[in-house]
Amino acid sequence: IPINVNTRQEDEETILKVHPIYDAFNNSLLTKFMLMKMLIVDMLLYGNGVAYIERELDGTPKSLVYCPKDSYNIRYNEKTHDLYYLIPSVKKGKVEPIDVIHLIKKSKNGIEGIGVLAYASNTLDLAKATEKAAQDYFNSGCHVAGILSTNAARLTKEQRNAIRDAWNQAH
Repeated sequence: IPINVNTRQEDEETILKVHPIYDAFNNSLLTKFMLMKMLIVDMLLYGNGVAYIERELDGTPKSLVYCPKDSYNIRYNEKTHDLYYLIPSVKKGKVEPIDVIHLIKKSKNGIEGIGVLAYASNTLDLAKATEKAAQDYFNSGCHVAGILSTNAARLTKEQRNAIRDAWNQAH
């Protein structure tokens, strides 16, 4: 798979021929194709595809480690916007986002994805609930059921009759 690193200066984009990420792909146990395939399959099925970037002491990427679905946890605090990963198989403690390739699908919060199957299941559940509500409505003769309430402490008989008549006329 041709994976290129591009750089842009002003309005000109060029492909870098030498970059540490090329070595990281070559040092991985998986081929570039297999790693990308597994990340994309996980993203589509589960909503998230994750790989850990193993680095040299100077920060240069040296290899990429594929992380299967159940081998990591995504931790995100919405109040502080603190994001980190727990990947016990590759590192103890917190793993910072800069050390992770994270592919996301159909996210509600931009951090954790929703897989295609879960998304489809939610869509089918919503359609089923809509059909049930429509069926109940038509089975009741299109009558709206409910309780009318008012902020007034007490209503007179004339007020109650006026409200009932207005409701009957509208529905």
